[in-house]
Amino acid sequence: TIAAAPISIDSTGTLDLSSTLGDVNFQDGGTTQLAFDLDGTAGDVDINLKIDGDDLVFNQFDGTEVLRLSDDTSVTVATDLKVGDDLSLTSDSAVINMGAGNDVTITHDGSTGVSIASAGKLDLSSGADSDWVTTAGAIVIDAEASTVGIDGHTGVTIASTNSGQVDITSAADIDINATTGIAADGTTVSIDGTDDSNFTVTGSAKDLDLIVAGGGTQELRLTSAGTGASAMHLNASAGGINIDSADMIDIDAADEITITTTSADGHISLVSAHTAGQA
Repeated sequence: TIAAAPISIDSTGTLDLSSTLGDVNFQDGGTTQLAFDLDGTAGDVDINLKIDGDDLVFNQFDGTEVLRLSDDTSVTVATDLKVGDDLSLTSDSAVINMGAGNDVTITHDGSTGVSIASAGKLDLSSGADSDWVTTAGAIVIDAEASTVGIDGHTGVTIASTNSGQVDITSAADIDINATTGIAADGTTVSIDGTDDSNFTVTGSAKDLDLIVAGGGTQELRLTSAGTGASAMHLNASAGGINIDSADMIDIDAADEITITTTSADGHISLVSAHTAGQA
């Protein structure tokens, strides 16, 4: 025991503190505060706080706290934490909290998944091609309070590259707008509406073509299951109606056929260029 106030130990070379038991204690007024156990556990050097409830704090020269190892086993780093390699959170349901109010969280779901939650915006940005892939199950994008926007500056591709279909379902209208054209191409194309529907071209002097272009014995069919007097109605609000065929035209009705002109100077003309037999 050396008693003095203060005690200064100065060495021009190496200064060794050696204990046969491997224990080095730091005391305050005879009470051990901090203990180094150099040989208690093989392969370990243990640093132990000896006062229950104390934290181990590392400060800068001016007293600014840098690192705190708390009594509740939590670790607090004053500013940035840099990890040279992997960072593992080894407990199920572990959480990474971000923001002063923990506004953003990355949470392990207790199994094999993860949840990302943000109280505000959540932006995902990449400087190169990126994939969002699930090897099993579906991917659901749901904006519960607003709309979902997909913006591709050079285009957007929605494709099913395997055997699945692309299904677009809406609880309200589906509105498809293009500043140029819209092309629907498939082995079969079916458009089905359960209410009054229309195909409309609103541009002046612009045509609407319904074409069967494959050749052979193809047919272009306009079919109506209506039971009224105008179950099928062809109407030109201005201009005429021209029915032209490279072969015969067959008009067949189970009841009367009426051809009427309502113009005072109009006439009905049936003309045939047939030169032999019944015209």
